[in-house]
Formats: sequence, structure tokens, C-alpha cells
Amino acid sequence: MIATHLTRLRHLARRFLAAARSRVTRWTRPTPLAVAAGAATDATRSRSALLLENALLRHPLVVLSP
Repeated sequence: MIATHLTRLRHLARRFLAAARSRVTRWTRPTPLAVAAGAATDATRSRSALLLENALLRHPLVVLSP
């Protein structure tokens, strides 16, 4: 009887985690339109502007790393 309840509980936990993982993945994935718009914007920017943005975006990663 306890084994049946544990099996059911494990099944429910797996379903919950799968649903949560699916939703988080969906929420954090950029839309194709945003990706295309970003690529089009980057295509019109100068190399120096892109390098400057890249350097600024990398800076917090350097600060956060040990």
C-alpha cells in the first residue's frame, strides 16, 4: 500500500517537474521575430560599436567569476 502511494507520488512529481521545465523553457526562449530584428540591427551597426557592446556585456561576467 505504501509502495503504491510512493509510486503515485513519484509519478506526480515527475509530471510536475516536466511541466515546469517546459514552461520555463518556453518563457526564456526568444521569439523568432526578436532574433531576426536583432540580427538586422546588428548588420547595420559598425564593427567598433559591436565590439564596444560586446566588451560592456562581458564586463559583469568578469566581475561575477571567482
